[in-house]
Amino acid sequence: GPLRRNRLFVHGTIEYARVRRGTTNISNTLPAAAHVDGGLVPRIHPAIKPLVDLYPLPNAPGDRYTFLFTQPASDLYGQVRVDANLSKNSTVFGRYTETDGNITAATFFPGYETHAETRSRFLTLSENHIFSPTVVSTTRMSYSRPDAHYIADHPPQLLTDPRYNFLPGEAMGIVSVGGVTDMGPSANFPRAFAGKDYTASNDTNVSAGRSSWKFGVRVNRVEQFVQQAFSRGGQASFANVTSFLLGMPNFTRAPSPGSSNSKTFTYTTVGVYAQNDLKVSDRLTLNLGLRYEPQTRYKEKFGRESAIRNILTDAAATLGPMYRNNTLDNVSPRFGFAWDVRGNGKTAVRGAAARLYDLGNMATPLVQAVAGTPPFSSLSRVNNAPFTVPFELPAEGTPQALRIIDYNLAAPNMWHYNVAVERELIANMALTVAYAGSRGVNLIRTAEGNPRPPSQTLADGRPFWTGLEPRESPYWNTIELKKADSKSRYDSLQLKLNQRLSRGLQFQPSLTWANAKDNYSAFSNTDTGGAEGQMSDNPYDRNHDWAPAATDVRLNYRFNLVYRVPDAFAPGSVAGALLNTWQVATIVQATSGQPFTPGLMTNRSRSGVLGGQAGIDRPNLIPGVKPEDVTKGVSRGCGDIKAGTPVGTPDLWFDPCAFTIPQLGTLGNAPRNGFRLPGYSRVDLSFMKMIPLRGSVRTELRVDVFNVLNRVNLGSPDRIVYGALVSVENPLVTAGTITTADAARQAQLSVRLSF
Repeated sequence: GPLRRNRLFVHGTIEYARVRRGTTNISNTLPAAAHVDGGLVPRIHPAIKPLVDLYPLPNAPGDRYTFLFTQPASDLYGQVRVDANLSKNSTVFGRYTETDGNITAATFFPGYETHAETRSRFLTLSENHIFSPTVVSTTRMSYSRPDAHYIADHPPQLLTDPRYNFLPGEAMGIVSVGGVTDMGPSANFPRAFAGKDYTASNDTNVSAGRSSWKFGVRVNRVEQFVQQAFSRGGQASFANVTSFLLGMPNFTRAPSPGSSNSKTFTYTTVGVYAQNDLKVSDRLTLNLGLRYEPQTRYKEKFGRESAIRNILTDAAATLGPMYRNNTLDNVSPRFGFAWDVRGNGKTAVRGAAARLYDLGNMATPLVQAVAGTPPFSSLSRVNNAPFTVPFELPAEGTPQALRIIDYNLAAPNMWHYNVAVERELIANMALTVAYAGSRGVNLIRTAEGNPRPPSQTLADGRPFWTGLEPRESPYWNTIELKKADSKSRYDSLQLKLNQRLSRGLQFQPSLTWANAKDNYSAFSNTDTGGAEGQMSDNPYDRNHDWAPAATDVRLNYRFNLVYRVPDAFAPGSVAGALLNTWQVATIVQATSGQPFTPGLMTNRSRSGVLGGQAGIDRPNLIPGVKPEDVTKGVSRGCGDIKAGTPVGTPDLWFDPCAFTIPQLGTLGNAPRNGFRLPGYSRVDLSFMKMIPLRGSVRTELRVDVFNVLNRVNLGSPDRIVYGALVSVENPLVTAGTITTADAARQAQLSVRLSF
C-alpha cells in the first residue's frame, strides 16, 4: 500500500509450500539365486560377494524390488518492492526477492537418498525517465545470487568397511550391471553450483513521426562456482549378471590421484543494439534491428585452467584459456513486419526472423571439464581387467582419459523465423495459423575426441574394428570432447484459437505439429532422460546420426480455460458468502511420445568410443521390421520372452526380439531415435474463491487438483537390449521395461491473505 500518497508505495508477499509426496519406487535387483554359490555361477568372485549382499532380494515378479518413500520438500518465497514517484518525469522502483527450498528424493534402492538445498537472492533497481514527449529511457541494475547444493546418502559400511572402498578413504561408488539397476550413491554427488551475476542496462526509446528508434546496452558480469564429483568413489561396469558374479567388468574408472573437482569461473557479456520501427503506412509496419553481443572467455578465478590445444600432437595440457574466444563476431540481425490486410483490424499477417547467439551456455561443458582436464584433474580407466578392491589403477605415465572442451570451439547460433496469419472470427475470438522454424549451426555436442581409426571398410561401407587399433593420439586414452559442429532443424505448424475474456469466460486451445532433427541433442545421458546415448557411435561420420532430435514431439495440444462463475445469491447472505465469487480454471495438455534409441551394454563394435561406455553401440534391426512396428502388436518371441507377448505395455514397451547382436567389430543398424516413447496427457483443475474480510483485507482460497483423471504417464523404458558379450544371447530381462511414471493425482490447498 501507499506510504506517501501518490509518491511512495510498498508491496510485499511471502509464500510457503510444504509437500509430502508418497512415491512407489521400482528397481531391478539381482535374482535370489545370484546370492549363493552354485545358484547362477559355481562360485561368486570373493571381491564381488560383499557387493552382492548390498542388493535386496526381489519382492515383486520379474526380479524386481519395490518400496515406498515419502518425499519431503519445502519452498519459501518472499518479495518486497518499493515504488517511488520522484517527479513527473522520473519514477523508480527497488525489488528484493529470496527463495529457499529443499527436497529429499529416493533413488533406486533404500538408503541412497539424495538431498538438494537451494537458495536464490535477487535485487533489482530501476529508473524510468521521460526526457521529452518523444524520448523515454529506462536504466536498470540488478544482482542475482543463485546457490544450489546436492549430497547423497549411503550406508555407513560403504565408507568404513574396506571391502567396499574402491578407492582408499572413499565410500563405494557405482556398480553398473546389465539388466540390473545401478547400485551405490550418485556418481556425481556431492555437487554444487553457486553464482553471482551483476547486470547494468539502459534502454532508450525515441519517437519521430512514423519512425521510432530503440537503443540499448546491457553488461553482465558473472561468477560461477562449480563442484562436480564425477565417479568420486569409482565405477565398475559389467555386461550382465553372470559377468558381475564372476568379477569380469567391462571397465573400471575413477578420478586420477590428486584430481580437483571444483573451480570458479568468471566472464563478462556486453550487448548493444539498435532497432527501428517504421510505419510505412497505416496498414504496414516494418521492424529492423541489429544486435552485437560478445562475451569475454571463461576464466578460472584462481588460474586453474588449461587446454589440450591440439589433441593429436600435445602430450600435455597448456596452462591458460580453456578455449579461444568464439564470440567476437556475434552480430545478430533482426527483421519483422506486421500487415493489417484490409485495414479494419480483423485480419493481420505478422512475421519475423533473427539470428540468435547462445551466450553463457557452457554450464554442462564446464561441469564436465572440471572433472577431466589435466593437470588439475583426469580419469583413470582400465578395460576388461579382473575385478579387485581397491581398484588397481593404471601405472603412472599410462594415457589418461579426459573430459575437455574443444580449444577451437565455434560460436553456437541459430536462425529463428516465423510467419502468422491472425483472423478475428467473432467479437473477442481470434484464430491464428502460424509457421515457426529454426536452423541451428555450431551447436555443442559430445564427441569422442581421440577415436580409433577402423582398420578396414567392409564391402557394404560399414567400418570394421579389430579392437587393436591405436588411438589417433598416443598420449591420451578416450577423450570426452565438447565440440561445436552439430546442426539442427525445426519446422512447425501452429493453430491457436483465443477467446478473450467475455462474460466471465476466456479460453485458448492450441495445437502444434512439429518436426525437429539434429545430429545429437545431449551433453550427457541425463539431458534426454536416458532415451539415447551420450554421443554418436561413429566418430568419423556425424551425419550418420542426422535423425529426429531427442526433443522431437510431433503433436502438442494445449487447452486452458478460466471461468468466473456468476453470483447466484444475494451479497451478504450466508449462501452468498459460501457460493458467490467462485472461479474455475483448467489446463489440459497432451503430447505424442519423444524418440529413443536402443543400445547395447558393451562396446560390440570395438570402436572404443568413450572407452566402450554402455548404451552407445546399438543392435541390428531384423530385416523387414519397421521401426514403428517395434512398439506395436506382440513380440516375435526369443529367449525368455514368449511369442505373442503384448508390447506397448509397461512390462514390455518395445520388442527386444526385433533386434539382434551385430557382428563383432561392426556397428548396429538400428536408427538413432527411430522409436517412440509413450505419449503424455494430463488434466489439471483449480477452484478459487475470494472472500472480502474487512476494508481492503481479503482472503483467497484455492484448491488445485493436478492430474485430476489420475492418468498413468509412463516414463522411459530401459533401452539396453543385450549385454552383447557373444553373438547370440537372450535379451536382458530389463529390456523394454518401464519402472517409472509421472506423479499420480495430487491435491493442493492454498490460502492467501492480502491487505
